Amino acid sequence: MSLIESSLKLSLVVAICNTNRGIGVRGQLPWRLPKDLKHFSRVTTYTSDVNKMNAVIMGKLTWLSIPQGLRPLPNRLNVLISSTLSKETCESNPNANQEHIVVCKSLADALHLLDTQYADKIENVYAIGGTQVFRDALVNHGQRMHRIYLTRVMDHVDCDVFLEPENFLDGFTKLDTVEDNDTFDVDFNTTY
Repeated sequence: MSLIESSLKLSLVVAICNTNRGIGVRGQLPWRLPKDLKHFSRVTTYTSDVNKMNAVIMGKLTWLSIPQGLRPLPNRLNVLISSTLSKETCESNPNANQEHIVVCKSLADALHLLDTQYADKIENVYAIGGTQVFRDALVNHGQRMHRIYLTRVMDHVDCDVFLEPENFLDGFTKLDTVEDNDTFDVDFNTTY
């Protein structure tokens, strides 16, 4: 099965500083937005098929930025992109479902794995960070990109990690409403 033929669409979920496209600082989120974290959780866990779950794809630094007691993110297949971590070396909550952790060497490998081994178990695929994962998704896997769930932080925040490429919204159309508006309270975010 080629990536283009896959029924699993890829979406991004990201919060950015509106003035500089910043997404992180010193390995952490540069802001505390409880409403956005709640939105993130709802978007990445909601499925219309109760027998399926969603996959969240993240890089090593994004994984490490999640507090150890909260990893893996519950009710989602956590797919880590890392050349140094393995499933066995991923420090996570010992009470969590370790079967919900998969480690791949690249985004292409992760998408292929999801298409071939998880297609009947996964409803949606979300890239959740960091910069390299977002860039790879937008630049190299654009043919399967579905949506960008974008939260704009309107205050200027100093960051050391930025969403790339600069023209990441090219090819996307801003939606006035979200299809599942009854499910998601999206009054604070902009969805493209």
